[in-house]
Amino acid sequence: MSKAITQRPLTEMQKQFVKIYVESDGQLSKTECAKLAGYDDKSAYQRAYELTHPKHCLNVVQEIGRCRAEYNEKYKITPENHIQMLAKIRDQALSEKMYGVAGRMEELRGKATGLYVEKTMNLNKNEYDNLSEDELDQRMRKILEDHSEIMGIEIVNKKKKEIPDE
Repeated sequence: MSKAITQRPLTEMQKQFVKIYVESDGQLSKTECAKLAGYDDKSAYQRAYELTHPKHCLNVVQEIGRCRAEYNEKYKITPENHIQMLAKIRDQALSEKMYGVAGRMEELRGKATGLYVEKTMNLNKNEYDNLSEDELDQRMRKILEDHSEIMGIEIVNKKKKEIPDE
């Protein structure tokens, strides 16, 4: 690929495609981005393919990479800017007397700074763990008796016979 192709300036439609493609962040297909950028509906699929493949439009692909890096840097979440944004939303909510939203933003700011620690406890204790073998056998017989019609089986009420050791 020659330098002339990689350094060729983007057309206005290509610039618009790059902007829409990067800012949509995967929410729009390449074809939809091409249509929104002004490419004809009949050729938008092909133009989108060409615009996103280095073999066809290396200069556009490079611009997409540059804009994506810039976009990610601009909207990168850091603890500091996250807490600041929550504070801005809180302040706006307070000015509009939206006290529930303001309270929630303040709660989220506290969680982000570590003031609140959520603890949950899961007890996965099976009620059958402490039953004896006879108790388990009785429960199983009860289940079988209750559902024998559904299961199409006949229950025989015989006690388990013990086989003597030889």
